[in-house]
This record gives sequence, C-alpha cells and structure tokens, in this order.
Amino acid sequence: MILVVAPEDDLHACVVRDRLVARGAECTIWDSARFPWRDRLSWSPGDGAAVRLGQTEIALSDVSRIWWRRSRQPAVNPVVEDAQVRRFCAGEARELFRGVVLAGLPVTNDPSAEQRADSKVLQLAVAARVGLPVPPTVVSNDCDRLRAFLEEHPRSVIKTLRCDYVTSIPTRIVGQEDLSDPTAVSLAPMIVQELVTCEADVRVCIVGERVFAAAMRRPDRNENVDWRLSASGWEQLTLPDTVSRRLRQVLDTLGLETGSFDLRLTSDRRYVFLELNPSGQFLFLEVDADLPVSEAMAAHLDAAVIEPA
Repeated sequence: MILVVAPEDDLHACVVRDRLVARGAECTIWDSARFPWRDRLSWSPGDGAAVRLGQTEIALSDVSRIWWRRSRQPAVNPVVEDAQVRRFCAGEARELFRGVVLAGLPVTNDPSAEQRADSKVLQLAVAARVGLPVPPTVVSNDCDRLRAFLEEHPRSVIKTLRCDYVTSIPTRIVGQEDLSDPTAVSLAPMIVQELVTCEADVRVCIVGERVFAAAMRRPDRNENVDWRLSASGWEQLTLPDTVSRRLRQVLDTLGLETGSFDLRLTSDRRYVFLELNPSGQFLFLEVDADLPVSEAMAAHLDAAVIEPA
C-alpha cells in the first residue's frame, strides 16, 4: 500500500491516487489534520504502528511507501479550550506523527529533508553553489540595509520567506515607501530581489529521473511579477542539459526525490533560479502544456515500492 500524506481535498494527491489505482496499486490519502481529533495513531517498538481512520485500521507495516505530499498541523478536539493545553496536545501529536514516519518507512519526500529545503535562503545558497544564476538578493529586517539595496537595485521585488499554503502573499514590486517605517520593517525579515526582466517564466518539475519543463511567455517583461496571478498559456520547453543537471544537483544536495522549480528565462538565454517548491503544484502544466507529471509521480511511487516483509 502507498500512503499519501495530504489534505483530503488536495487535487494533486487525488489525481495521483487515481493513477496509482489504475496501475493496480493500493493507495490511501491521510490528512494529518484529522489527528489526534478524529484519527488514532499507535506505535510500539515490537509491533510497529497502526493508524485508525474512522472504522478502518491500517497497519503501517503494510505501507510500502509514503508520499509526503503536503502535511498539515494536528487538529486538537475543540472541547479543549485552554490555549496552553491545546499547544501541549498538538505538540505531542506532532511528535508521534513525525516519529512514526521517520522510524524507517520509505518516504518521498522525507519530511526532515523537505522542511530543511523549504528555506529560501538555503535554496539560493545551494543554487548558486551548483552554478545556477541567482538574482541580486538581500534578506533582512534592517531598514538601512534594505534601503541601500534598493538604491543599487531600484527595480526590485519583495517576497516572503515561507509559504504556509493558507495565507498566500504574492510577490510584488517594492519601493522606498515600503521602508518608510524602520520599526515596522524590523518586525519581520523579508526577501528583496532585483527584478529579473525576462522572456518567459519557467516551471520545472522533477520527478525521480524525469524532468518536465514549461514556459509562460512574457511580452510585458515586468508586469505581473508573480505568475500565479495569471497562470495560463504554458507551453512545453526543452531545458539545456546543463540546467537540468544543475537542478537535479539542487534536489540531490537537499535530499529530495521530487520538486518544482521557478526560473526566469532572460533575453540572453540565461535560466535564473528563483525558488524551489518541494511540494509544488503541477496539474496546471498537464492542462496547459500536456505534460504527464501526475502519471510520472504515480510511476515513481509505484516503482519505489518495496514489498513489506
């Protein structure tokens, strides 16, 4: 059995599950937000772990592969009103959940590696190290440092350091007026990058040994700097071997099997690295560019299955 850790309404998880079932594999989606309120999880050194989903119990010894698609924080029973008790219950649930997953089960992607890879600072450092161009960047809550960067790179964008998939803050052009209050700026660090004027936004999904790339052309060059605000018109793209190899080096360095990369293709044919999403979206590439990413993911999970002893 293949267990997919994802919200129950995650369309990507549902599509891959259906493709696995079509291949003859058994697959279950488990929403980690159901634990510990609705679901039960038990573990012992000799017997291993079992999860009870409603009336269905699954022995994790029968699980041959976990796809760590997108986990959510534990949900504590609302009868617990005290905030400190709720934090305690959630923390204990989180430790058991992660402990069971990390206790020897094959995982794609390993949650510890994915958590580490979510660092935008680490991603940029690794990308630069393997030879990918990266934009001039500063990450800071120092207003003077940020103002100095904008003076040197007046056409820049502002980004958040993390995405919790609940509150999505788009990338946008930043100006000196955003730095008018040093105290407000000091409250939280931000990423400021020089805007990469480009011919196209590029999305690259790597699944095991397979690389899928698509481009969305940019006749406006600078407007709508966050392609998520107008994500349509993607076309298949063949990446240079050097770029594919370096992107795979990034995944290998971060300990990931899969990942979705955002790049920008400049007029002088440079592929500039922006960021990596370990559990990024890919179905829009199937709709627009006819790239079979979900089938590749199903094949990757199915091929990675090791029959339990």
